[in-house]
Amino acid sequence: MTPAQIEFYKRLAHGLALQFGPNCEVVVHDLETEDVDHSIVVIENGHVSGRKLGDGPSHIVLESMHEGTADVHDREPYLTKTTDGKLLKSSTIFIRNDEGKPVGILGINFDITLMKAFERSLGAFTGTGGTHDQRRAHSCHWLPRPSRRLPHFQVERARLRVLWHLQVQLL
Repeated sequence: MTPAQIEFYKRLAHGLALQFGPNCEVVVHDLETEDVDHSIVVIENGHVSGRKLGDGPSHIVLESMHEGTADVHDREPYLTKTTDGKLLKSSTIFIRNDEGKPVGILGINFDITLMKAFERSLGAFTGTGGTHDQRRAHSCHWLPRPSRRLPHFQVERARLRVLWHLQVQLL
């Protein structure tokens, strides 16, 4: 990758990391480097995967590269797990030169560990238990509204809507 390309991807990585916050790692690998084991030239929020500048690519990237450079395809999104147990939603996008040859990789790794735990907790909280067929058979029972006078705020809201429609018609 050229110094201008690296500078552009440095700005892009920084902007993406700011946009999506500290759980979003953005990493750029230079595939034209002499030593592929030290291909990371840009990284934001490296604490997500524990990597830093000068580290090498993940096994997913290495596997993709062994398929042959003409056949590599972007991979998005897929799940990965870090050595310390974090669950990441990842994307790998190949940066190509004018001839279509991969010269770099833009990787995005978002830590979804807490979101998945929350998803499980929310499912347990909102679930109805039983088998799928039992839940489907008793999925929703509508309860009749009690016949009471409309609360004051609902009457006022209806009155304001009527006044607004009258004003629109007068214009």
